[in-house]
Amino acid sequence: MGLIVSLLAAAVAFAEFGGNTFRALGVIAWGVSVAAFVASLIARPINLRPTLSRRDWLVLVIVLLVGAGFRFYQLDLNPREMNSDHAEKLLDVYDVLRGAAPIFFERNTGREPFQFYWTVALIHLSRLLPPPFVLAPDFMALKVGTAIWGLFSLPAIYGLARALFGARAAAFAALFAAVMSWGVLAQRFGLRAGVHTTMAAWVLFWLVRAVQTNARNAFLALGVSLGVALLGYIPARVLPLVVLLFIVARGVQLWRQRDLLAWRHLLSHSVASFALAGLVILPLLRYTLERPDMVVYRMATRLAEVEKPIEGNPLLIFADNLWRALLMFHVTRDETWVTNLPDRPILDPVLGGLLIAGLVLALVLGARRRNWEMLLLPIAVVILLLPSALSLAFPRENPSAIRTLGALPIVAALCALPIGWALETTRAHRLVHRVVFTAAVGLSVSVGALNAQRVFVDYPAQYCPRAQNASDIARVMREAAAQGVSLQNIWLVGYPHWVDHRAVGVWLGDIYFSNVTGASVGLQDAAEVPLAPGAALFVLHPADAGSLSRLLVRFPYARYRVQEGTQCDGREFLVFEVPALEVP
Repeated sequence: MGLIVSLLAAAVAFAEFGGNTFRALGVIAWGVSVAAFVASLIARPINLRPTLSRRDWLVLVIVLLVGAGFRFYQLDLNPREMNSDHAEKLLDVYDVLRGAAPIFFERNTGREPFQFYWTVALIHLSRLLPPPFVLAPDFMALKVGTAIWGLFSLPAIYGLARALFGARAAAFAALFAAVMSWGVLAQRFGLRAGVHTTMAAWVLFWLVRAVQTNARNAFLALGVSLGVALLGYIPARVLPLVVLLFIVARGVQLWRQRDLLAWRHLLSHSVASFALAGLVILPLLRYTLERPDMVVYRMATRLAEVEKPIEGNPLLIFADNLWRALLMFHVTRDETWVTNLPDRPILDPVLGGLLIAGLVLALVLGARRRNWEMLLLPIAVVILLLPSALSLAFPRENPSAIRTLGALPIVAALCALPIGWALETTRAHRLVHRVVFTAAVGLSVSVGALNAQRVFVDYPAQYCPRAQNASDIARVMREAAAQGVSLQNIWLVGYPHWVDHRAVGVWLGDIYFSNVTGASVGLQDAAEVPLAPGAALFVLHPADAGSLSRLLVRFPYARYRVQEGTQCDGREFLVFEVPALEVP
């Protein structure tokens, strides 16, 4: 009966989700469909929580506190400035706040819905808090949203490593994930990539739990996790391949053992898991039928010749891309500076060394113990690197620190394996065990120190000179308005590859700020814009000599000055002040 209710509710939801819109009836039917499906298949008693000791809970609390420190310390200042992607996201957030309810956000080549509704929910919930904690629809709301979601990854990574390698390795895996600059920088930055690690971590945790126990409830939790992941970020589309890899391997093992009952359970539970994931992404499936071009567009621009020709043999480009992606932990570098340190590999030297040791140890132990899960981990990592390696049209975008974030949970677990194994094998030798434990603590402290340097010192040092200085421009504009300059007379003079006027608008409290001019960006010349009576102010790029000279011709008594950036050296701009007597 429950499955029939689920099917009927899904049909209603599918019909209601037409036109790329969440409607009340459709959302209710969608929720009923998912709930009825789970209720009809869930096994009782419901026991999804692993058995954790007091020490496990203490470790998790410590890890969460450390992770919170790395994600929230100086979050308002690091990173300080937003870029055009943030402005695009905030326009979508504003749309939702104003009553829009799209399933797929078509702006900026198209985006899945999760982050936008998550951010809007946080903004609404924050209004229940005291004023200092109330979030506005701005850069900080995006950063807080991804930082919180990033914290949710740590329990899943702990559970994943515990299921694979034991409690000792799990503690260090979660700790490494808590401080690893690779994930922390993305989760502080406020874009969708920051939620990818969390979604992948929960999918991987429930996947390992499901194939180890063959429990129906674990497969249902896997289905929900997979569905949520697919609603969040394009690189999550490779996660079903990892799920299939582990399920097929487990099925082959059961078949060879002639355990046909367990094999049939695995098959039925897997079908239920994928069916449930399909129900979770039902709105996106409905939209895909209407606009498949939009759903695949971003992928197609990298994988095919949609935006630019592929220069060379695609197979050779892919092989080179994959090789470089595999080397990104130790040798190759991501040139993108916004959520990454472009002058070095993704991992610090200590974690890089532990990863090599962990990979070798996983293969040795997996072969010795015939533990197929350990042996599949390197293959799973390769699959999770594909969103970067498949950038055939833009090979310079590979390796990508953000498109590969789904591999972070496995990488963290592999880094922790040598420590966990050493602690486990020396338990019977107290003195040796203490030495090993001391060394493990020392390694952990060094990892924390190295990544604190990367996150709080090196990253802002390289980010500031490259970032837009929209906050300083907005501050000068607000000061002028406070002194009586009409907002109608405050203008940003655009310049190629300079600040995004929408980012300036966010800092002004009006993302729709449109007083933008500038002949060099194809707009009306700054010297020709109409002004209301009173003083006026123009903000220019310091290299925009043409606009400056024409403004001086129109306003010969005006003054201009170089305004230094308050956050970063070398981010100056020109402030052109027109006295009231020159404006007719």
